[in-house]
Amino acid sequence: MKDKTQEFLELFDRMKNCKHGDNLDEIYKKMHEILPDVNKSVLRDVAKVCSLGFDMGNTVQKADFVAGLNNDEDKINEYRAKFLKEEIDYFFSLDLFPENESSTDNVVHYFKDKFHEKIWDIILPDEKKPERIAVPIPDLFYAYGSTLFELGIFEDAENELHSAVIWNLTDAPTTFEYAESLKQNGNLEQFFVKTISAWQVAFTKEDVARVFRNLAFFFSELQDWQNAYINLILSSMYYDDEEKITRELEYIQQNADTELQEVTQEMIEAYGEETEMPIGANPAIIDLLDSYCAELHEKEEYMKSLPYLQNLYDLTDNPDVKKPHKRNKKRKFEEREINQSVMKICKKPCVKDAEGGVVVPKRSVGMKCESTEPVAA
Repeated sequence: MKDKTQEFLELFDRMKNCKHGDNLDEIYKKMHEILPDVNKSVLRDVAKVCSLGFDMGNTVQKADFVAGLNNDEDKINEYRAKFLKEEIDYFFSLDLFPENESSTDNVVHYFKDKFHEKIWDIILPDEKKPERIAVPIPDLFYAYGSTLFELGIFEDAENELHSAVIWNLTDAPTTFEYAESLKQNGNLEQFFVKTISAWQVAFTKEDVARVFRNLAFFFSELQDWQNAYINLILSSMYYDDEEKITRELEYIQQNADTELQEVTQEMIEAYGEETEMPIGANPAIIDLLDSYCAELHEKEEYMKSLPYLQNLYDLTDNPDVKKPHKRNKKRKFEEREINQSVMKICKKPCVKDAEGGVVVPKRSVGMKCESTEPVAA
């Protein structure tokens, strides 16, 4: 009988060198099934570069499938909660990283990608960066906590979402979901704290806009209607979710005991100075986007830089950012056409060209509060 560790390593090798016709899902499934019988030190090493078959999306799909088979579609969240909890328990039963459970510091941490890893240096510059693992355990916590939230089990939802944040400190959407659970449970102070934590790491216009919607809610709860109104305006400047903005503005107008003043740029700046609250995206994040785009250009990874260039433009409105963005879009389509032609002949990807300089955009000064002190999870 083949040793399970040997079998696992063979599957891992197949995964790394996946060939046309290989069923990756099946490979991951087989790896996942034999994890308890694999040498723990081998699993720890592989977990740094491989998900080990843990997948939140697949887990939810399996739960939905079983619910359908049992004609229990009306209980789909119960099925999802059960399956997600089983996957989380399965991961911790392997006992791969006990040091994370026994220490207040993260010894290992999940980073979605290289950019999220770089964000760590912004929010925790004085702390040793933990070792990256590729197992998406925070995604499972996130989905489980969100499902419990949908089921109305709010206290447990808060606990699970807090675990998601601990394993994924550099992800704004995860922090937002945790903040929502705190709001639901009446913890306004921590809701505010986590909103600022999300601001520290937010790098898309949607996430920055959500920061200001959260702050609008915070000020509304304090019955500070004018500052709530200012934050709604700030939110709409980044991403105008008309339905949500209109609904929240109507609430503010209905409850304000005085007439709201029209929001001007001078009022926004005065608000930022008086409260030391953000009035734009985190400047440190803007600088990071700038430097990361330059780094990718230097490596000629033009297509990879596209979403980051778009995010940089969205947060700065700097027209200079669009110049490399437009060139990269053109190059992207040219490479696709060339690749398609070459594939017909040799079935190997073509070499990228290296033309085109890097335009380094100016940083937009977007807020008054220069502090990037981290807030504990």
